Amino acid sequence: MVMSRLLPYLLLLLLALPANAEIFDSSRPQSALFGTPLNNSQDFLPVDKAFRLDLLETGKDSVRLRFINAEGYYLYKHRFAFTSDHPQVSIGTPQWPAAEPKTDEFFGDVEVFYGVTDLLLPVNNPQNTPFTLQVSYQGCADLGLCYPPEIRSFEVGDPPLIAALQQGVAIDWRSLALFFLAGLGLTFTPCVLPMLPILSGVVLRGQLGG
Repeated sequence: MVMSRLLPYLLLLLLALPANAEIFDSSRPQSALFGTPLNNSQDFLPVDKAFRLDLLETGKDSVRLRFINAEGYYLYKHRFAFTSDHPQVSIGTPQWPAAEPKTDEFFGDVEVFYGVTDLLLPVNNPQNTPFTLQVSYQGCADLGLCYPPEIRSFEVGDPPLIAALQQGVAIDWRSLALFFLAGLGLTFTPCVLPMLPILSGVVLRGQLGG
């Protein structure tokens, strides 16, 4: 009677053994609790942390960019693209730093950038027209995750209102300097010279009285 009661429990225990053996199989890279693979998307940095992009310098003739890749992440040289939203502003051929050759599982033999990469981008913008620079790039991790293409936008150049205000401030300072020089010159004219002894007497009396 006792064995007949224990028999269903023994059968359940035998059925559960194979499933438990898979959990403790060390040949499979899984987490200890849920049996999920360790090499999944949660083990990788978000794209803005893996590939940081900064606009360093702008001018009429060039734009300087800096890419900062996290350790173990790289950018494809052939996946860069640079465009301007203004028809009167054109983007030239980038001045690339030295890239590293790499045999990639996604694109084959390619050139890539690791670490910090400074890029000089020629710009044909003789009027210094404000425009939006769009930068497209794509990178991967050494562990095997390839990110989708990323697009960043930067506003380059001063807006018309700011440029006009800056020009107006420069004109105001020049006008103030001219007025100062003109007033200084008037103090030595014949009309003003007779007033100098009177002003000197007033100043001296004020000092003696104090």
